[in-house]
Amino acid sequence: MFKMPKMLDQKDKLMFSYSGLKTHVLKLVASLNGEVDVQRDHICAAFQEEALGQLIRKVKSCILNADENTIKSLLIAGGVAANGRFREMISKELTMKTYFPKLTYCSDNAAMIAALGWHEYTRSTNPTQFKNQHSWDAYSRYRFELVE
Repeated sequence: MFKMPKMLDQKDKLMFSYSGLKTHVLKLVASLNGEVDVQRDHICAAFQEEALGQLIRKVKSCILNADENTIKSLLIAGGVAANGRFREMISKELTMKTYFPKLTYCSDNAAMIAALGWHEYTRSTNPTQFKNQHSWDAYSRYRFELVE
């Protein structure tokens, strides 16, 4: 198994990025000098363990930092909710009641947004006007509360 870097532990911040983990994998693959096919499964497994581990550590941090009895259960949704290993890790790491949707309801939001954008674009009579009429800033559509 390959060792993957852990993200910096900033328990007071719930935001994080996989950029360092992805860069590590990119450099690891480059260092294998074309022998990546032999190690592909091991690299993918190590990446998945750390990526999911990062999510779980942040969830646990959120729960530990919440007021006592504030969080009674957890709902996992989106594409990651379909990951069997993630479901296994969550049930092992957390003692609270955790809900997962049926697998048929677990989908990747990015794929849905891309599909909708493609259909809207192809129905447009003027692609330039279409681009100028739509905001492509994902954050412009939602209200976010800054948590510090």
